[in-house]
Amino acid sequence: MSSPRAFFPQEDIGQITVTTEAAEDTSFPEMVRLQERAAAIIRADANVFAVSSFNGGGGPQNTGRMFITSSRTMSVCP
Repeated sequence: MSSPRAFFPQEDIGQITVTTEAAEDTSFPEMVRLQERAAAIIRADANVFAVSSFNGGGGPQNTGRMFITSSRTMSVCP
């Protein structure tokens, strides 16, 4: 997976929030497995500095969230 260089506007802070959702009958352990699989794919991208991945947290068991920080952000930070 790669993103075009112009994907992030100049004023962008280089962070993306992702919401994931599986089928309604997905168990919590299966959702954790699927979420980790998605996070691993994203972490493998050279343009990604960090990925924080969460499941559950008061929502349905078949949902998750990820917060992604691009490497570009880290190169322009003081």
